[in-house]
Amino acid sequence: MERVKRSLDSLTQQTEKNFNVIFVDYGSDEKYKNEISRLVSGYSFCRYVYNNTRGMPWNRSHALNTGIRMVEAGFVFTADIDMIFKTNFVKTLLSEKKDRAVSFFSVNYLPQNFSDWNNPEIKIYEKSKNFALGLALLPVTLLNELRGYDEFYCFWGQEDNDMKHRLDKAGVQTKFYDREALMHHQWHQPSTASEKELPAGWRVFQNDYFHSKKELVTRNENMEWGKLFLENERVSLQMMNDPLTTFSLHNGSSSFFIFDLMRQFKNLPASGTLVFEFNDVNSAAHLQSRLGKTISFLQRKTDVLNIPVNLVSKFRNLYTTVYEVRDETIIFILSNKDIIADYCLFMDEKKFKVVVFKK
Repeated sequence: MERVKRSLDSLTQQTEKNFNVIFVDYGSDEKYKNEISRLVSGYSFCRYVYNNTRGMPWNRSHALNTGIRMVEAGFVFTADIDMIFKTNFVKTLLSEKKDRAVSFFSVNYLPQNFSDWNNPEIKIYEKSKNFALGLALLPVTLLNELRGYDEFYCFWGQEDNDMKHRLDKAGVQTKFYDREALMHHQWHQPSTASEKELPAGWRVFQNDYFHSKKELVTRNENMEWGKLFLENERVSLQMMNDPLTTFSLHNGSSSFFIFDLMRQFKNLPASGTLVFEFNDVNSAAHLQSRLGKTISFLQRKTDVLNIPVNLVSKFRNLYTTVYEVRDETIIFILSNKDIIADYCLFMDEKKFKVVVFKK
């Protein structure tokens, strides 16, 4: 919350006041939603928008597109909530804007122990390089032509680099503005790349997707890009949280889980619903075995010593974890996104659930 306040406070100090902010909250839990909406309401230039995407993976492309579809001005600047803006930030943007051109901007990285928030420019810090393309000034008409950022990229992805490639492919002039860093990035814990956060091989998978689409400038075909889910529209979320919902139970392999899900979805009529649940019985039992406990103990030791080793039981292929089921379900959803009206996912260490609505 403090990072958000510092970011918005810096915008109140702009020498040029001709701007507005669309603040997209991408599915925060109720507690954080209430806190952040109260904070944002205190800034006259800021509009708070809640996209009820709870139960869906984080998707920066979708979050950006939600705001882009609401922009009434001719240009939009894409930014995250951890930026502190210099006082000449907006003034510089106005001098840089061009109808058929896009500028990407550099940022200073503030260190972890930074605390002098009244003087963020007191020292020279590391600056982002020209492959960091998340901070961009774009004409709205151009974004509409391209149908926004590609919403295939979720969890963590290449949406910015993909956009740059598509702009180049469309013959749009692009440049990296680095005469000065107009922003300071506030340090925060980086997103982890463990199996709990990302599907297995996700970076390679998304890179394969990037190369498969390199010739296509327009994206998000056959779908409502930037869709805003209102709080009372997510029937899948309501079913997920309803204790009376009866799920189809599985506790075998991830392959059979996804096979059964695909088979039933294929035969599902329009507006039909599937509710599937996987219970991790075998891997949980293995972790409590003598072998499982020994492997867990040794893994903790290698982690402490920073030894890049992943210890795996020789019986590992005999059981399926919730992460493997989650990974295959994500691929299923992405490959059927044009015919899925809504979906909701839930996962803890022992259980995975999915609710899917067909268009």
